[in-house]
Amino acid sequence: MVDDLEILLPPLNEQRRIAVILDQADDIRRRRREALGKLEELAAQLVVDTYVESTSWTTLGNISEVQGGLQLSSIRSKLTLQVPYLRVANVYRNRLHLDEIKKIGLNEAELRRTQLEAGDILFVEGHGNPGEVGRCAVWDGSIYPCVHQNHLIRARIKSDEFDPTTLSRFLNSRTGRHHLLSRGKTTSGLNTITVSDVRAAPIPRIGRAARLRLAACLDHLASLAIQHRSHLAKLDALFASLQHRAFRGEL
Repeated sequence: MVDDLEILLPPLNEQRRIAVILDQADDIRRRRREALGKLEELAAQLVVDTYVESTSWTTLGNISEVQGGLQLSSIRSKLTLQVPYLRVANVYRNRLHLDEIKKIGLNEAELRRTQLEAGDILFVEGHGNPGEVGRCAVWDGSIYPCVHQNHLIRARIKSDEFDPTTLSRFLNSRTGRHHLLSRGKTTSGLNTITVSDVRAAPIPRIGRAARLRLAACLDHLASLAIQHRSHLAKLDALFASLQHRAFRGEL
């Protein structure tokens, strides 16, 4: 019986010593995560500050090809061609979650129309939370071929004047996402935007010099973030090792 099991515990002073060590290690991990968050906030603010200074604006439809994706249906499971596809659960603000990728049946024409290319910006077309409608991320091309369902809207930038990653950051900012949030419509508890809404999203134009300065700053911040993530991974491994040693009485 569980009630009869004996659990050997170190003396109270030893338990407290171990707790202090683990708390200190966890505090270092927490501060590293906070530093990563600050870097992300700084990158986002740099983008917004650079873009809002512009006096020249265009629309996303003028600088990109915008279209919807494939509608899910039971008949698609019977099609021979089955391809990985992205859905709302894969697209967050400035990041992708690709742990679970499903497949969809489609024909060759649909594959040509909806196949993703690295650099495509994907917008969430519908969400139960009105504040999440229009969130977007840049496709990294890590899965090929890959398509997208109709609850994601794709924008493929056609102008060298605009960088997809920087543009995605702006469109996810409080300033940049105002347009799509204001266009959201509620139907049966689902908040949605349309392809036309995405095409009409206002985009500031910035000069070449400003683009180069911004790119250099973002590259530097990205380099710092890589270092922080590497250190955080090592700290996570160290914390797990300390926990293991503590439970074995080796700490």
